[in-house]
Amino acid sequence: MNHYVHHLSPYLIQWGEHAGLRYYNLAHMVGFAASVGLLVDFHRRGWSKLSPRLLLWFIPLLAPVIIISSRLGNGFFYHWAETVKDPVSIIRLHGGGFHGMASHGVFFGLPVFLYLFSRWARISFWNLADNIVTVVPISAGLIRLGNFMNGEIWGRPFHLPWAIVFPQAGDGLPRHPFQIYGFLGEGIFLFILMLWVRRQRWRDGAATVFFLAAYSVVRFLLEFLREPDAGVGMAFGWLTRGQLLCLGGLALAALFLWLLTRRRHAH
Repeated sequence: MNHYVHHLSPYLIQWGEHAGLRYYNLAHMVGFAASVGLLVDFHRRGWSKLSPRLLLWFIPLLAPVIIISSRLGNGFFYHWAETVKDPVSIIRLHGGGFHGMASHGVFFGLPVFLYLFSRWARISFWNLADNIVTVVPISAGLIRLGNFMNGEIWGRPFHLPWAIVFPQAGDGLPRHPFQIYGFLGEGIFLFILMLWVRRQRWRDGAATVFFLAAYSVVRFLLEFLREPDAGVGMAFGWLTRGQLLCLGGLALAALFLWLLTRRRHAH
């Protein structure tokens, strides 16, 4: 069976050997812009306390928080020894962009930023978090398409018709298009699910807990189809680093649920 061989350029526009506009960077920009538009709409609907005026402060601060926390996550979760030896690697550019960004880093860095911003803006942390997690799947899904264009983060060997050969894997084997699965699962499916949750007008904080749990479960299951990262050991012989971090995401959801329950009883 002849399988499709991935030979797509990672650049939408290229003006040098390692310079140009990558689809991966475009995915970040489009996802960010779409998220801002939705947050404005959420405020208009009465869902969000984050007004357009506050957004003018929030957005310029959010972008570096996402980049830094995802870089820190990649460095400390996946490349601990190299990062400790060369901490500057966290901010070093490769081929016109950052090399390696871990979404689980955002899981743990973003809540800290949201809490600090909510205190400064004097708005509810839980309401702010609920609206942010509702739009997160947009960027998460688009970034997976960027991964696909880069020919990176491929799946495990697989031989059915929709398998793809990724030359960067170096073995010529057809593999699961994990990036497309991520676009559908972490992106489209979770976005539809989160819009449904927000329309239910649950108590503030419930959507945040739901998202953390749902994302962790979806990502945990998808990881069974992803090729484990080279040089990163498997826990218990079968759990990938990503799956371990998903368990951390579930623990964070449980912590937030406990905080919400305690807050409810205090009132």
